[in-house]
Amino acid sequence: MANPAAAFLLSFPIAAMAQPGPVLFDFENGFSLASAKAFGAATSLDTRNGNTGLAIAPKDAAAWEGATLTFPAKDLSAHLGIVMTVRNNGAKSVGLYAHVNEDNSYPSNQGYLMLDPGETDTLYVHFNRNKAPAYMATYLKGMKGLPGGYTEHWEIVDLTRVTQVQVDVFNPGPGRGFVIDDVRAWGTYAPPAETELKAGFFPLLDTLGQYRHASWPGKIAGYPDMAMQAEAESDDLMLHPGPTGWDAYGGWAAGPKQDATGRFRTQKVDGKWWLVDPDGRLFWSMGITCVNSGETTPVSGRENYFTSPPANGDFRGANLKRKLGSTWYARAAAMAHQRFRSWGANTMGNWSDKGIYGLKKTVYTVNFATGLNQTLPATIDTAAFRSAVQAKLTALKKELADDPWCLGVFSDNELNWPAATAAAISEDYYRICSQEMKAILPGVLYLGSRIHVAPEAVWRSAGKYCDVVSFNHYEYSISDLGLPAEIDKPVMLTEFHYGALDRGLPHPGLRTAFNQKQRARLYGGMVDQCLLHAKVVGAHWFQYSDQVYTGRGDGENYQIGFLDLCDRPYPEMVATARAISERLYVTRTGGAIPQPVQGRGKAMVSLQGPFPKVPVDALGRSRRLAPVFGFFTLR
Repeated sequence: MANPAAAFLLSFPIAAMAQPGPVLFDFENGFSLASAKAFGAATSLDTRNGNTGLAIAPKDAAAWEGATLTFPAKDLSAHLGIVMTVRNNGAKSVGLYAHVNEDNSYPSNQGYLMLDPGETDTLYVHFNRNKAPAYMATYLKGMKGLPGGYTEHWEIVDLTRVTQVQVDVFNPGPGRGFVIDDVRAWGTYAPPAETELKAGFFPLLDTLGQYRHASWPGKIAGYPDMAMQAEAESDDLMLHPGPTGWDAYGGWAAGPKQDATGRFRTQKVDGKWWLVDPDGRLFWSMGITCVNSGETTPVSGRENYFTSPPANGDFRGANLKRKLGSTWYARAAAMAHQRFRSWGANTMGNWSDKGIYGLKKTVYTVNFATGLNQTLPATIDTAAFRSAVQAKLTALKKELADDPWCLGVFSDNELNWPAATAAAISEDYYRICSQEMKAILPGVLYLGSRIHVAPEAVWRSAGKYCDVVSFNHYEYSISDLGLPAEIDKPVMLTEFHYGALDRGLPHPGLRTAFNQKQRARLYGGMVDQCLLHAKVVGAHWFQYSDQVYTGRGDGENYQIGFLDLCDRPYPEMVATARAISERLYVTRTGGAIPQPVQGRGKAMVSLQGPFPKVPVDALGRSRRLAPVFGFFTLR
């Protein structure tokens, strides 16, 4: 079967990425079903329009259901990944996993695809690697993703002896089925040769911080292009003022009113946990983290990487100055709040800039560091720890004690818990943090420590002491959420993301999508999973802006933003956020995902042109929302 994404492949920034690889399975010419090892599913051959694919029908008998395609060990290290064409031939939407490895063991490289009934698309599994060509280290430093396809990750498989591709669904329920075809290696792993790196490759970045050696949709050609896109976004924000039925905080103004305490709190309503906003309205936290006006990269020792490095390597800040002028910071801060309301995001998540959230137009969260190392010791000096927590919370008290816009406070981030003493140390940690929060910041929610990976004992301690248990979860699903079932506490997903390689950055982040359409679909799918979970009270995307190609301090250079480095929103992400936000509270209370809302709050004006006609008043004057002052002006 012809790959329906063929036209898209040609848009990838590096031509080698679009090269097809060898076919692993096409299910023609007498393919034997015995080669597909089904588990919890029935398999059959499906012929349509002269092409034969493998139909997989889950039986709804087990958590994981699908089929494994095995083959003699193949060296696929010359490729970027594996793709397959998938058609949803069931009556319901389906989310599909693909795993590639050399056996059934962990780790595997993973891909995920969401399909509506009757829809066909490409499922992609990206290959991660743990070693780039040795010569590259001489020329390229401080980057987790490198030109040509190298991407560092904790999930590494031996690409020289791949033996299987597994396709499955998790706990699918009845009425779901799919057909796969044209399973093949895809793309060419093509790091630049040393001769290229020696001559003409540097500088890597143009003056705006964009990769010089590729083109992609939306790449800024120059300052006039940036000005036109800024004007188009201004029109778009005016046409989409925000979701209907929300109060000032983003709570459900049309929903049942609860007791108003003037602060955020939690409450269980009809079997589901909720946040309640200061005005007594049910609130579900749809957030984005790292809302700031900068995105920096180290320059010292790498000066040849840059055409013209800005001060402190802050390309995002420099681009905002170019875009917004001398009052750029104030305008960018005000525009962040305008964007959030327009997009339907009601919370500025962790690591956000006080100068932005401090305007008190959007709900926000804050974090304090207790002083412990991220890798915790076997025991805590409880007296010293309590003293340190008291000092940090006392410093926060003036800022937060009377501010209704503060959703709550995190402590630390993604701590590494000692396995042998996890129960005792987590008991001390969360008990002391909770006690001091209640003593110093009474009425302010304690949101926990943003658990990433932790023993079950840690979840139990957090559930015992935190007002909301926060977790960072870089997966395609929350099906494996570590919270023990018997803990009845609200939880909040405080970091997740998906990225793609089609917009000029060399690393897609911790979970991969094939393109921007799929990235937005995965984003919406995770938010919907959280909305349908009775204990989850929010989901926060990481992060507001893409990272710089040459990496932040720890080397991350991920395509994970709602905005690119030139402050251009990704229309697919914005459209998805708007569509979900319009039905946010209906979905949460109804326990089901309605059909997509048509019209208001869904679409986004194209930022690539042709640009829309600006609305005018009766005198023919264009009407714009001033991003600094927050009111309409006529000109």
